[in-house]
Amino acid sequence: MATERTDSPCYVADGYWRGPVWGPSTLLIVEGLAATGETTLARAIATAYVKTCSVSGFAENFDAQTGSPLRDPAYTWTAATFLLLAQQFGECL
Repeated sequence: MATERTDSPCYVADGYWRGPVWGPSTLLIVEGLAATGETTLARAIATAYVKTCSVSGFAENFDAQTGSPLRDPAYTWTAATFLLLAQQFGECL
């Protein structure tokens, strides 16, 4: 889930918190959606994140449009988010 809409004039593909997909914000959104009963959307976002990590590794963040890894190639919060979402939505793998 991009941190800024990709059609926003403020969006920057590698703009740190102005566009890329991040583990911590993705986890917060998924947890919030699940807690409010929006499990279908939560599962869809979790599945997309887990698949991105499975293909692109555990980079610090990811390009919101391509899923390409950005910044640090090995980041613990990305791996932790992957593990939590994979555990919560097991069939994502």
